[in-house]
Amino acid sequence: MDLGKILKNNRSILIIASRPLDLDCLGSGLILKKYLEHLGKDVRLFFPKEMTKEEKKRHSWLPYFDEVEDQDTREILDRKNFEVLILLDGANLVQFYDSSKTLDNPPNLDIYDKRIHIDHHTKIENLGTHTLHDPKAAAVAEIILTKVIPEGFIDKDIATLGYAAVAGDTGNFRWNFSPKTLQLAARLLERGADTLLFLDKYFFSKTRTYFEILAFAIENTEYFDNLGTMILFLPYEKLRAEGIGETKLRELEKAFNDGFSRLVEDYPRGFMLYEEFPGKIRCSARGASLRNKINLPELLAEVGGSSGGHFHAAGLQIEGDFEEVKKFLLTALRKRLTRV
Repeated sequence: MDLGKILKNNRSILIIASRPLDLDCLGSGLILKKYLEHLGKDVRLFFPKEMTKEEKKRHSWLPYFDEVEDQDTREILDRKNFEVLILLDGANLVQFYDSSKTLDNPPNLDIYDKRIHIDHHTKIENLGTHTLHDPKAAAVAEIILTKVIPEGFIDKDIATLGYAAVAGDTGNFRWNFSPKTLQLAARLLERGADTLLFLDKYFFSKTRTYFEILAFAIENTEYFDNLGTMILFLPYEKLRAEGIGETKLRELEKAFNDGFSRLVEDYPRGFMLYEEFPGKIRCSARGASLRNKINLPELLAEVGGSSGGHFHAAGLQIEGDFEEVKKFLLTALRKRLTRV
């Protein structure tokens, strides 16, 4: 994509990096922001939800991290204050505003007659007037660094952002990568990417809360032998009884997804179904690359609500009764497994 040509007559640009917070949405957003500023553009980058203190601390080592603004973007998108809107690393509209408390009043993107949507998820909503979609890419940063930004622009800081984004979305090259991904990683290393800092901050350093919450996840997960599936069910009442607020809940989801959900032998997939607020339910699903044979985004789409992701990694957001959604999920699992 020739952004220089597309944006030739435009100066002010709004970039929104999608929820949930991860290294790819931050890394790709910052890389693109710095490149567009290099082209003489006025750019602001938003994460569409206020970050917690812990989230800011966890990501503060990233180059240029202090340039990320965090708030519900519905407040920004109420009126057109920029000439161009760029959406990064999100398959659905709900990922670009703070839909965690309500799905109501989604932003109206149509006020922007020039919208660029860059994503790598399997299926995406038609959100852009210009779309760059590569579901084979390991991360949005891979798309930007190979199809948008010239090699000569990549210095040590950009290389560090790119490496962190790609390694973060592949679990430090444990899943969802290709030969092109590894070739890109090698080029970023040649450009000076600070891999030791990345590994120390993101993979070799965990908070005490992380391990405490991981122990909770292991202790409370249910095993469905006939489905080859492990599920952590957390209705709102249980979260309150256990004193699990927003910060701990984010840690719990990360611990379950990265440290547990696809690692147990004979259980190739894991789900965390939780009620973030009364009637506001989310599900995070992960599958082992070789052992899971179920397309997780398609499975969650059968449950209802808004869903998306990759074959082995998907998420769902739905409103309703927790026990009913639980039944829908188990029913969809049984149906899918009869087809495998």
